[in-house]
Amino acid sequence: MFHFLPILLMVVSLAVQAQPQLIVNTGHTDDVTSVVLTSDRKLALTGSKDQTARIWDVATGKEKLRLSDHDDWVNAAVFSPDDQFVATGTADSHINLYSASDGKLISKTNASGWFIVSVAFTPDGKHIVSADRNGDVVVWTAD
Repeated sequence: MFHFLPILLMVVSLAVQAQPQLIVNTGHTDDVTSVVLTSDRKLALTGSKDQTARIWDVATGKEKLRLSDHDDWVNAAVFSPDDQFVATGTADSHINLYSASDGKLISKTNASGWFIVSVAFTPDGKHIVSADRNGDVVVWTAD
């Protein structure tokens, strides 16, 4: 196992030395807590302490959609595997599901009573997995 360590460190070192590139100046009014790209890298999704999630056109840097149906910080935001939906997790323990094309709120679930720290879709896109500060990991139906 120790034979592979220098190679791993070299790969990490090369990745860190890459020149940063500004993709989007988000315009969020508080800290950005989450960022993810669509599978084709054309759109970026950000979550923020300003209680919004926003979808951005990476090529132009322009905001396409603002998802404002949150009552607290958006700690986690993620696209579904087919990039058709967005799930967000908030500090007041809500998981919101949106249409990524028009920003329509599809559902809002009170997840656990604890601060949501992470959300993810299962590979088939049929479920959302959340993790909270209490250490609970919960699987939800994405509907």
